[in-house]
Amino acid sequence: MRTVYRRICGYGIILATLLVPSIVANQAHAQNKDPHRVAVIDIGYIFENNAKIKTELSNLETEMKAFDAQLGTRRDTLKTEAAKLKGLKVGSPEYTSKENELASMDTKLRLDITRARKEFAEKQAKVYYNNYALISDVVKRIAEFNKINMVLRYNSEEMDLANPQSVMMGVMKPIVYYDAQIDLTKPVMQYLEQMNAQVAGRPAAGTAK
Repeated sequence: MRTVYRRICGYGIILATLLVPSIVANQAHAQNKDPHRVAVIDIGYIFENNAKIKTELSNLETEMKAFDAQLGTRRDTLKTEAAKLKGLKVGSPEYTSKENELASMDTKLRLDITRARKEFAEKQAKVYYNNYALISDVVKRIAEFNKINMVLRYNSEEMDLANPQSVMMGVMKPIVYYDAQIDLTKPVMQYLEQMNAQVAGRPAAGTAK
């Protein structure tokens, strides 16, 4: 009985040995027939070099600098008014009135600073959000056209040995190697530039062609 069992097991091993290579070969053939295609893109590079994004961020920076200049003027005015307290008698109605005025000016200045910082942060976030959505849409179009299944984000910036933080960021990069042919950064940049050129070339609403 044991001899028969051993023979059956032996036949099973032989059969498995014959079938496994065939199954693996069929799977490999199926994978090669319709392989997964992967590409990479440097989103950070696009944000730093796209003309439209740079202009939008530059406009925000100019707006913020103008507000900071106004703050400087208002701070100087507050200091000038505060100096007037020295010429008033402490506890007098004039002193109390000027003190209340200064407190009101200082409070309003602080509130305006908080509001302006919040508005600036919201505008900046909107610029990044809208442009990232646009970039994602362009990536999707290019990927679908070229039958690409996945696009991974990477950082093309080289490590700087003189900058320890740069070295650590480089060591932690998730992608160690990629073929330059699968980099979509330049095609996406070109696509965005063409879109911007088309928008810039359109006549304003209500303008005759």
